[in-house]
Amino acid sequence: MKKWFGSAGVCVNENGQILMVKQGRPEERKLWSVPSGGVELVESFDKWR
Repeated sequence: MKKWFGSAGVCVNENGQILMVKQGRPEERKLWSVPSGGVELVESFDKWR
């Protein structure tokens, strides 16, 4: 199984609305989800500590 390293977040405003984004790779069907992203090859989690 391939591991994915990244993060996601749920953003709720004062009206109880949730931020959603429509995302997917160019060849994929786009789906609604919470904002997220993967770590790029030149990035690491260490720099955010």
